[in-house]
Amino acid sequence: HGLPADVIGVALDELGLEPHVVVAGVNDAQNIGPVAVVSGTLGIVRTAVDRGIPAVAGSAGLEFNEDEFGVAADLVAEWIAERRDELVAGTYETDVAVSFNVPTCASEDMGDVVEVPLAEELPEGTNIFTSECDLANPDPKDDIEALASGYPAMSEVPVELEELEPAG
Repeated sequence: HGLPADVIGVALDELGLEPHVVVAGVNDAQNIGPVAVVSGTLGIVRTAVDRGIPAVAGSAGLEFNEDEFGVAADLVAEWIAERRDELVAGTYETDVAVSFNVPTCASEDMGDVVEVPLAEELPEGTNIFTSECDLANPDPKDDIEALASGYPAMSEVPVELEELEPAG
């Protein structure tokens, strides 16, 4: 029994591994806004960063969709490739994890990835896990707005999330 983030302690303390980067996901269900507080996937990357290891997560729609999962995996791989030299050298420093969330849209209907903060609250009367895929809001204020219009979101996730309230 345990939590997903326990894998970091096992990897570092029990197995003696020294990873250059930790990757969590791609998993079902986007980890956006206040949902980030209860996310096992984000718990893994937050714990890694807390232990001094750069970390990135990827999340897609509520149900397995190869297209959406492929977009999320590509975004994570591109993030790693762009930082590869620093990650391998151990010079990449950060105090936040990175989270990519992909909207529930066909890849050809998605916009380009946008860098946005985590939403601080859930919008009333909105299912945050659905998307119009209409690209109507090219300048979203947060991750929930980005996904609602069909844009994949890249957000920094702090180690401590007390300032955000969990959903429900």
